Amino acid sequence: MPENRLARQPSPYLKQHAHNPVDWYPWGDEAFEKARTENKPVFLSIGYSTCHWCHVMAHESFENDTIASILNSQYVSIKVDREERPDIDSTYMTAAQLLGGGGGWPLSVFLTPDRIPFFSGTYFPPDDRYGRKGFGRILGEIAELWKTQRDKIISTASQVKRHLGQVSDVSVGAVPGRDILRQAVDEFAARYDSRFGGFDSSPKFPMGYSLSFLFRAGKVLSDDEISGMVLRALDAMASGGIYDQIGGGFHRYSTDAQWLIPHFEKMLYDQALLIEAYLDGFQIDGNQRYADTVGEVLTYINTRLTDPDSGAFYSAEDADSEGREGTFYVWTPEQIQAVLGPDDARLACEYFEITDDGNFEGSSVLTRPDNIETFADEHSIEVPVLMRRITAIRNQLLTAREARAHPFRDEKVLTDWNGLMLSALARAAFVLDNSSYADSARRAAQYLLSVHENPDGTLAKHSYAGTPHGRGTLEDYAFLSRGLLDLYTATSEPVWLDSARELCQKMSELFWDDREGGFFMTGEHDQDIPIRQKVGFDSAIPSGNAIAGIVLMRLAHIDNDQTSWAMFEKLLRAFSGSLTRAASPYAGLLTAFAYYIGPRSEIVVAGDGNREELISPVRTHFLPFSVFSTLGPSFPKDKVPACALAAAEHPQEKATLFLCREYTCSLPTSDPDEARAKLNSI
Repeated sequence: MPENRLARQPSPYLKQHAHNPVDWYPWGDEAFEKARTENKPVFLSIGYSTCHWCHVMAHESFENDTIASILNSQYVSIKVDREERPDIDSTYMTAAQLLGGGGGWPLSVFLTPDRIPFFSGTYFPPDDRYGRKGFGRILGEIAELWKTQRDKIISTASQVKRHLGQVSDVSVGAVPGRDILRQAVDEFAARYDSRFGGFDSSPKFPMGYSLSFLFRAGKVLSDDEISGMVLRALDAMASGGIYDQIGGGFHRYSTDAQWLIPHFEKMLYDQALLIEAYLDGFQIDGNQRYADTVGEVLTYINTRLTDPDSGAFYSAEDADSEGREGTFYVWTPEQIQAVLGPDDARLACEYFEITDDGNFEGSSVLTRPDNIETFADEHSIEVPVLMRRITAIRNQLLTAREARAHPFRDEKVLTDWNGLMLSALARAAFVLDNSSYADSARRAAQYLLSVHENPDGTLAKHSYAGTPHGRGTLEDYAFLSRGLLDLYTATSEPVWLDSARELCQKMSELFWDDREGGFFMTGEHDQDIPIRQKVGFDSAIPSGNAIAGIVLMRLAHIDNDQTSWAMFEKLLRAFSGSLTRAASPYAGLLTAFAYYIGPRSEIVVAGDGNREELISPVRTHFLPFSVFSTLGPSFPKDKVPACALAAAEHPQEKATLFLCREYTCSLPTSDPDEARAKLNSI
């Protein structure tokens, strides 16, 4: 099959469709001008490279010569990678929900040549099945309506455009009180699954950022039951099939309530957000299993989702391999026995619950015991001996699995998702005191700032093989700024704090709404979509406004910056009405709000000598509303942030910890036990 225009696009998702018989266009003026000139409707298909149902629709419909013929003769067809253009995806997903077509991917939208939607859906089978009208029939009916009832279509499109302009997440009100945290917690608690852990029934998503919010809400509200709910979810996920028990890393979601059968794709953002949640759990509970999970996920990131040349992070791995979902990950007893000796095979099958019948299409998705001690006792084996054997078994199975056909990997480097992973790596480096994680974070940050940042301070959306593409949206600036702040905390290297300040300033110039408050998703000069959206609620990742709010709060705290403080309060007021109506969808924004009401603290370790003895308790305490700096003898005096000025001016002969809380400072100490006691009091 000859190549179409998508072959010239950098996106792996678009390239997957480069040999379709459909005459695809990438998003742009050329496609819409053709639609106007030829007086045709536009078919817009939005998806991403590791989307299982996108693959299904591609195979059934876009590789179908009959359907392609209808599309080519009656429509102008456009393909969009939602990860490259989240602004387009968000706009038309909102439109799809207004039209009653539901949401999800593949997103299928029919537009006028003026880019206004009038009909939408998600996956369509090629012909009538599953209780759904077939795609071929839908194409024929819409083409006929376009010819015979154009006025009705234009009227529908006009109404959608008007409603799109009215749909806003903004509902300006007063800055909320702390009771909004209790409201959000109660909304989550109403959805809590006390049997299997987590929230909702099925499908069940890991919700990494919501888990981190709940930990913080529990701290503000002094409610240990909240943390208990989250710790139960962390335990259940790490033991379940949603977690890759052999290679590490979390799959996108569980298709059932008990975290058993996953949708097998692995997304970079899930790994990043869950790393942070497990680090929170480790600091709160001290359970080494949480730290071990972080280490396993980061090993997966290093081996499968890190570009060896740049150190930046790839976006995802597919659910499918060899034409089927999950093939790479599942096992039968026969396959286990072929790799291991009989004794280890028997132990492996019992430990990972691999059975003859299987739990997924005749094979088994691996899980592990909820309670390792109980399993060891039932098998008359000491826990350390058991874990040594399981580690050896995992290594053998991982080596054998490497010989299988790997799922497709999307090697797109997204600025926003890399910002999330930068935060996760930097926090892991600090909490787990791991210098290799810090080195990896530095390397990724250097790549993003040298390749993704333009000379004028603006950001590219993504890069492929070192070449940047696209205009950054709010998420890119906010997520990368937060990552740089976390890297500053981990390393106390002023360059990262300076870069975060500069990016925050550029973010404010491009996206801030000075009239109502909050940040738009796109800049005012981005004219290729019908509306400029301003979003406060979370999706699979926290909203750009949520993370921008956290950046503003942290910079206000670090620099004693009243401008950032005032902007954050205005951002809160912009979404206040929406928060009051339903708080839990705004977990990201409420994380920033929890920081706002605190109580906040400043921790500085200055001087040399026994410095690590004073830093160690900071690593292990859950202190989410604190800023931390280390001022060694070589720290540049002109780079000391406002939060650390007093410590920098205080002469000390040996390492000293300074602690201030809510504008009141305690006496500095060089005694590790006293430092630990002071931190316990926060």
